[in-house]
Amino acid sequence: MAEHHAALSALRTHPIANRLFAFGREHNLDIRLVGGAVRNALAGWASQTNNKIDLDFAVNLPAETFMALAEDAGFSVIPTGLAHGTVTVLDGTDKAEVTQLRYDLDTDGRHAEIGFTDDWAEDANRRDFSINAIYLDGDGQLFDPAGGIADLAAGRLCFIGDADRRIEEDYLRILRAVRFLSEYPELDMPSEDIVAIRRHAQKLVSLSSERKTSELVRIFSGAGVDRAVRLLHSLSIDRLIFGASISDTFLLDDTHPQTASPLSNSLIAGWFTQAGLASQLALLVSDLDRLAQTLQMHFSLSRKQQKALAANIGYLSDDASAAALPLDGDDWQKSCFRLANIASFAYLHGCIYGTYQFHDSRMRQIVHFVPPICPISGQDVIMKYRVNGREVGVILDRLTNEWVDSGFSLSKSELLS
Repeated sequence: MAEHHAALSALRTHPIANRLFAFGREHNLDIRLVGGAVRNALAGWASQTNNKIDLDFAVNLPAETFMALAEDAGFSVIPTGLAHGTVTVLDGTDKAEVTQLRYDLDTDGRHAEIGFTDDWAEDANRRDFSINAIYLDGDGQLFDPAGGIADLAAGRLCFIGDADRRIEEDYLRILRAVRFLSEYPELDMPSEDIVAIRRHAQKLVSLSSERKTSELVRIFSGAGVDRAVRLLHSLSIDRLIFGASISDTFLLDDTHPQTASPLSNSLIAGWFTQAGLASQLALLVSDLDRLAQTLQMHFSLSRKQQKALAANIGYLSDDASAAALPLDGDDWQKSCFRLANIASFAYLHGCIYGTYQFHDSRMRQIVHFVPPICPISGQDVIMKYRVNGREVGVILDRLTNEWVDSGFSLSKSELLS
């Protein structure tokens, strides 16, 4: 991967990295970059976190000692995870995490009791995948105890050492594997590692909803989301944490291999990845009753996401909605106004399940639709009709519908005449 020396050099000379490496040389410390930043620079991949580089360092020094030395050198240091050997170093607007070399004393699949070491190979062996255990020092030397460079060059996503053991240390690694395959379509996972994931998939139910939700958000936002969705189904993860199977519409049919998932269309997949978790779940799972029943147990949705999901399920539960509010014809703006925040979801759902033929231009029109402002208000209704309470809303809804039916053309005086 010599062609990526420039990316590695740029990583080493990132302002806070450059200063930390200089700090390490001054104090005779061995401090190295590790993890995603090194992996992505080697592979030539952009960061998956809003194009921002997350800098993670490992150091052969107790965290408390490092913290004291760094503060004396003028860094701002926050003890974000001191019990686990991690501090956050701030330098102006830049930040980096620095963690003492460590190993696992005991794990239960959810939490780890750790010990500290000065052995870099031991630190590497507690990590998840070989491509995440490549270290870069301030002189540009790479340290690769787990064979991650070769795996990265071959496009392999491999657990370090024994896959069963790595998964048993932290069951979230099951979803992390799917997430990496979604975020980086260049990667494939060896069949024996996939089999190990299948052996342990049921343990996902023991994890917190927050941890699972954060991984799923990234799985459904990746460039390889089509493959990831099918993998979630083939591993039965969908039934475990959604409470229902992913719809057959998204799955390849072995008897009709020419049948493609809608997510194999890059444009549809692009809109899907931007749809938000609430919409993605309602698109993926046909059995919405089962989905709604399991959300409280397996997901951590914000109030906004919960409201969006409820609105999506409500729309899909009304069999007449799609027919009454078409989005593919000349009157799409009227339907868009009435559907409000779920219009883009309704169109995407219709395209995925065959109600509409997908047109990217129409999707863009719907997403960027700015609803006109109705010329009448509740106060106008009160003044004109001398009503109050629920009657105001009933009349306002009727007049608003007349205004929409007119193509938003009726004036205030025409509506109230």
